[in-house]
Amino acid sequence: MRLVPQEGTTRAGLAYVLRSPEVDEAEEVLDFLRQQARESYRFLMNGPEHFERMTADDEALILRRFLEHPRSFLMVVGVGGRMAGLLGITAEPYPCASHVGVLGMGLLREHHGQGLGKAMLEAALQAAAAAGLWNVQLKVRTFNEPAIRLYESAGFERVGTLRRAAFIDGEWCDEHLYQRLAPPVSQHHA
Repeated sequence: MRLVPQEGTTRAGLAYVLRSPEVDEAEEVLDFLRQQARESYRFLMNGPEHFERMTADDEALILRRFLEHPRSFLMVVGVGGRMAGLLGITAEPYPCASHVGVLGMGLLREHHGQGLGKAMLEAALQAAAAAGLWNVQLKVRTFNEPAIRLYESAGFERVGTLRRAAFIDGEWCDEHLYQRLAPPVSQHHA
Protein backbone atom coordinates (compact mmCIF):
# COMPACT_ATOMS: atom_id res chain seq x y z
CA MET A 1 0.00 0.00 0.00
CA ARG A 2 1.39 3.38 -0.95
CA LEU A 3 0.96 6.19 1.57
CA VAL A 4 0.24 9.83 0.81
CA PRO A 5 3.37 11.81 1.80
CA GLN A 6 3.08 14.11 4.81
CA GLU A 7 5.37 16.92 5.87
CA GLY A 8 6.05 18.38 9.29
CA THR A 9 8.63 20.00 11.53
CA THR A 10 10.61 18.47 14.41
CA ARG A 11 10.78 20.05 17.86
CA ALA A 12 14.13 21.52 16.78
CA GLY A 13 12.53 23.12 13.71
CA LEU A 14 13.88 20.68 11.11
CA ALA A 15 11.60 19.72 8.22
CA TYR A 16 10.67 16.07 7.81
CA VAL A 17 8.72 13.99 5.30
CA LEU A 18 6.74 10.80 6.03
CA ARG A 19 6.27 8.58 2.96
CA SER A 20 6.41 5.12 1.47
CA PRO A 21 9.91 4.01 0.50
CA GLU A 22 10.38 3.24 -3.19
CA VAL A 23 11.87 0.01 -4.56
CA ASP A 24 14.85 1.89 -6.02
CA GLU A 25 15.72 3.05 -2.48
CA ALA A 26 16.44 -0.51 -1.32
CA GLU A 27 20.14 0.19 -0.68
CA GLU A 28 19.33 3.27 1.40
CA VAL A 29 16.69 1.39 3.41
CA LEU A 30 19.15 -1.44 3.99
CA ASP A 31 21.82 1.05 5.14
CA PHE A 32 19.26 2.46 7.61
CA LEU A 33 18.39 -1.04 8.88
CA ARG A 34 22.07 -1.89 9.32
CA GLN A 35 22.71 1.29 11.31
CA GLN A 36 19.62 0.77 13.43
CA ALA A 37 20.61 -2.84 14.15
CA ARG A 38 24.09 -1.75 15.25
CA GLU A 39 22.62 0.93 17.54
CA SER A 40 19.58 -0.87 18.92
CA TYR A 41 19.88 -4.63 18.33
CA ARG A 42 18.62 -5.34 21.88
CA PHE A 43 15.20 -4.01 20.81
CA LEU A 44 14.99 -5.89 17.48
CA MET A 45 14.09 -9.41 16.42
CA ASN A 46 17.13 -9.61 14.13
CA GLY A 47 20.65 -8.61 15.05
CA PRO A 48 23.21 -6.77 12.91
CA GLU A 49 24.45 -9.97 11.25
CA HIS A 50 21.00 -10.54 9.70
CA PHE A 51 21.05 -7.18 7.94
CA GLU A 52 24.70 -7.53 6.93
CA ARG A 53 23.79 -10.74 5.07
CA MET A 54 20.90 -9.09 3.22
CA THR A 55 21.38 -7.65 -0.24
CA ALA A 56 19.75 -4.66 -1.90
CA ASP A 57 17.82 -7.15 -4.07
CA ASP A 58 16.46 -8.84 -0.92
CA GLU A 59 15.32 -5.48 0.41
CA ALA A 60 13.86 -4.43 -2.94
CA LEU A 61 11.67 -7.53 -2.90
CA ILE A 62 10.38 -6.62 0.57
CA LEU A 63 9.68 -3.04 -0.47
CA ARG A 64 7.85 -4.20 -3.61
CA ARG A 65 5.67 -6.58 -1.58
CA PHE A 66 4.64 -3.80 0.79
CA LEU A 67 3.90 -1.36 -2.05
CA GLU A 68 1.76 -3.96 -3.84
CA HIS A 69 -0.11 -5.18 -0.76
CA PRO A 70 -3.61 -3.67 -0.42
CA ARG A 71 -3.38 -3.04 3.36
CA SER A 72 0.17 -3.60 4.66
CA PHE A 73 2.59 -0.70 4.39
CA LEU A 74 6.01 0.68 5.20
CA MET A 75 6.73 4.30 6.07
CA VAL A 76 10.04 6.12 6.28
CA VAL A 77 10.67 9.47 7.85
CA GLY A 78 13.32 11.60 6.19
CA VAL A 79 15.17 14.52 7.77
CA GLY A 80 17.70 16.52 5.80
CA GLY A 81 17.53 14.09 2.90
CA ARG A 82 18.41 11.05 5.07
CA MET A 83 16.24 8.28 6.48
CA ALA A 84 15.77 8.76 10.20
CA GLY A 85 13.12 6.13 10.91
CA LEU A 86 11.10 3.26 9.52
CA LEU A 87 7.69 1.93 10.50
CA GLY A 88 5.72 -0.98 9.14
CA ILE A 89 2.24 -2.33 9.70
CA THR A 90 1.62 -5.82 8.38
CA ALA A 91 -1.98 -6.94 7.91
CA GLU A 92 -2.73 -10.41 9.26
CA PRO A 93 -3.31 -12.78 6.33
CA TYR A 94 -6.17 -14.75 7.92
CA PRO A 95 -9.80 -13.95 7.03
CA CYS A 96 -10.88 -14.07 10.67
CA ALA A 97 -8.21 -11.49 11.56
CA SER A 98 -8.54 -9.19 8.54
CA HIS A 99 -8.95 -6.23 10.91
CA VAL A 100 -5.58 -6.82 12.67
CA GLY A 101 -2.26 -5.17 11.85
CA VAL A 102 1.09 -5.83 13.51
CA LEU A 103 3.32 -2.79 14.02
CA GLY A 104 7.09 -2.51 14.16
CA MET A 105 9.13 0.66 14.11
CA GLY A 106 12.56 2.11 14.72
CA LEU A 107 14.21 5.49 14.84
CA LEU A 108 17.93 6.25 14.77
CA ARG A 109 19.25 7.48 18.12
CA GLU A 110 20.30 10.89 16.81
CA HIS A 111 16.62 11.60 16.09
CA HIS A 112 15.16 10.52 19.43
CA GLY A 113 13.23 13.15 21.38
CA GLN A 114 12.31 15.27 18.33
CA GLY A 115 8.69 14.13 17.95
CA LEU A 116 9.41 11.96 14.89
CA GLY A 117 8.33 8.71 16.55
CA LYS A 118 5.03 10.26 17.54
CA ALA A 119 4.49 11.73 14.06
CA MET A 120 5.24 8.36 12.43
CA LEU A 121 2.96 6.50 14.81
CA GLU A 122 0.03 8.92 14.39
CA ALA A 123 0.28 8.85 10.59
CA ALA A 124 0.56 5.05 10.58
CA LEU A 125 -2.47 4.58 12.82
CA GLN A 126 -4.54 6.82 10.54
CA ALA A 127 -3.41 4.87 7.47
CA ALA A 128 -4.11 1.56 9.22
CA ALA A 129 -7.64 2.63 10.17
CA ALA A 130 -8.30 3.77 6.59
CA ALA A 131 -7.16 0.30 5.43
CA GLY A 132 -9.58 -1.40 7.84
CA LEU A 133 -6.89 -2.33 10.37
CA TRP A 134 -8.55 -1.07 13.52
CA ASN A 135 -6.86 -3.55 15.87
CA VAL A 136 -3.13 -2.73 15.87
CA GLN A 137 -0.80 -4.89 17.94
CA LEU A 138 2.88 -4.80 18.82
CA LYS A 139 5.50 -6.34 21.08
CA VAL A 140 8.11 -4.30 22.92
CA ARG A 141 10.92 -5.43 25.22
CA THR A 142 10.12 -4.62 28.83
CA PHE A 143 13.32 -2.55 29.23
CA ASN A 144 12.54 -0.25 26.26
CA GLU A 145 10.94 2.45 28.40
CA PRO A 146 10.99 5.29 25.83
CA ALA A 147 9.11 3.13 23.31
CA ILE A 148 6.63 2.03 25.99
CA ARG A 149 5.90 5.68 26.84
CA LEU A 150 5.41 6.48 23.14
CA TYR A 151 3.01 3.58 22.56
CA GLU A 152 0.99 4.30 25.70
CA SER A 153 0.74 7.99 24.78
CA ALA A 154 -0.79 6.90 21.45
CA GLY A 155 -3.50 4.87 23.17
CA PHE A 156 -1.92 1.43 23.16
CA GLU A 157 -2.80 -0.70 26.17
CA ARG A 158 -0.66 -3.45 27.63
CA VAL A 159 -2.59 -6.71 27.38
CA GLY A 160 0.07 -9.09 28.64
CA THR A 161 3.70 -9.95 29.09
CA LEU A 162 5.49 -12.73 27.25
CA ARG A 163 8.14 -14.29 29.50
CA ARG A 164 11.50 -15.25 28.04
CA ALA A 165 10.41 -14.07 24.59
CA ALA A 166 13.97 -13.42 23.40
CA PHE A 167 17.52 -14.49 24.28
CA ILE A 168 19.96 -11.61 23.78
CA ASP A 169 23.54 -11.23 25.00
CA GLY A 170 23.23 -14.32 27.18
CA GLU A 171 20.06 -13.12 28.93
CA TRP A 172 16.38 -13.91 28.64
CA CYS A 173 14.25 -10.86 27.83
CA ASP A 174 10.55 -10.42 28.42
CA GLU A 175 8.25 -8.57 26.02
CA HIS A 176 5.05 -6.69 26.65
CA LEU A 177 2.20 -7.24 24.23
CA TYR A 178 0.29 -4.06 23.37
CA GLN A 179 -2.92 -3.45 21.47
CA ARG A 180 -4.76 -0.36 20.25
CA LEU A 181 -8.39 -0.67 19.25
CA ALA A 182 -10.01 2.00 17.12
CA PRO A 183 -13.75 1.97 16.43
CA PRO A 184 -14.44 -0.51 13.61
CA VAL A 185 -15.81 0.89 10.38
CA SER A 186 -18.76 -1.52 10.40
CA GLN A 187 -20.48 -3.68 12.98
CA HIS A 188 -19.82 -6.73 10.80
CA HIS A 189 -16.15 -6.52 11.79
CA ALA A 190 -16.76 -5.58 15.44
